[in-house]
Amino acid sequence: MASIILACSVGSAQAAAFDAVAQQRRVQIGGTLHEFDYATGIQQTVSPPIRTQVGAPADWGPSSLGVGLGIQTASASAFGQGHAGLQSAFGPQQIHFSAIADVNISGYAAGPIYVDGTGQARVDASYQFIVANETPIVIAMDSSGRFGEFNFSLRRDGDASVLQDAYMIDSSGMHTHFARGLTLVAGTYSISASLLANSHLDGDNSVAGRTTADFSISAVPEPQSWAMLVAGLALLGLRRRRCQARGYDRAD
Repeated sequence: MASIILACSVGSAQAAAFDAVAQQRRVQIGGTLHEFDYATGIQQTVSPPIRTQVGAPADWGPSSLGVGLGIQTASASAFGQGHAGLQSAFGPQQIHFSAIADVNISGYAAGPIYVDGTGQARVDASYQFIVANETPIVIAMDSSGRFGEFNFSLRRDGDASVLQDAYMIDSSGMHTHFARGLTLVAGTYSISASLLANSHLDGDNSVAGRTTADFSISAVPEPQSWAMLVAGLALLGLRRRRCQARGYDRAD
């Protein structure tokens, strides 16, 4: 059992790479529908207030935000639906963010009824944190979009951006799914991320918008931490082999 304790104690012994300072998180979604009856001259507008949810500034643990859209005209000739959501967690060794902005305004023009509309879903998040010592990190990014956009930046306060784009370009082209190693010098850093999705309807023609993004910034474990972890696993393996040699297989 001693080797198990050794292996599990490595993470707790490692100093924090990221110290939280401030954060802001918000998700919102809204839409507007218009329906016009040429036979009667009656026009109907459906435009509920934009739905918004804001994260608590002091909630640094795993948390989630989410708002939805569900509207339609009286004749059901036009409708709007969608979701804006964010899951995030800020830890001493990793910052993680996963979000979606999805909206669909659709419908059909039938007989004397003409319909149109617009919709938008949005997710915004920013984090400020301190790096006390020079720290190697890995940034992992995965994003996709249709009729929308995703903007991301990692910046050291007072200096130019460390990473300005949500994609990486190399000799094989542009990539929205990548992992990249960087080294952060001591200082205060800011992350800014925003997702936007748009949708519109014009008669029988409609376009739905959807943007997703997932990114993480992880501190690379110190060499001595890796060494302790490998040593702990080696001791555990040795004990297991001894138990097997004695004719029984048990871990305690």
